[in-house]
Amino acid sequence: VTQLNLRQNNLDGSLPSELFNLTNLTFLHLRGNLLDGSISPLIGNLTSLTFLGLNENQFSGDLPTELGNLTNLRELYLQDNGFTGSAPASMTSLVNLGYLFLFDNELEGLPTFSALTQLVELRVQNNKLQFDVLENNNGIASNVYTYSPQTFSGSSSSRDEHEGTNVTLTAAIGG
Repeated sequence: VTQLNLRQNNLDGSLPSELFNLTNLTFLHLRGNLLDGSISPLIGNLTSLTFLGLNENQFSGDLPTELGNLTNLRELYLQDNGFTGSAPASMTSLVNLGYLFLFDNELEGLPTFSALTQLVELRVQNNKLQFDVLENNNGIASNVYTYSPQTFSGSSSSRDEHEGTNVTLTAAIGG
């Protein structure tokens, strides 16, 4: 088996461990099901994959470091799930990647994807990424870098001032 397309089949539960024994898979598309749980580190066994679509499911937890083993990937779609934490730094090894969609999750960190010179489109909007994380990817090779809006979870403050009081606001904005 080299291609497995089971998108929009109302599959539920977690990914069976037997799936990760299909080491000749080049195409795995499981979009739009009801799959849940975390992604097993065994995903790193699927080193022949050029396309991985796990989007529009109910996956959660951290993305496994072993995603970085999938160096033949050209397209990686992980959007519309409940992934948390930081995207692993090992993802910077995916040098053949053209499309990386991580939007609509709960991610709080990203590595700098500047090594991904084949990247055509990077979409990370609707996560919990802070500005400095987003700024680190400014100037990547991608033609499309969509990062807004974000759900910011930092602290905020307010202060009342009397009319006529001078107030100085400063902001460091990179770019």
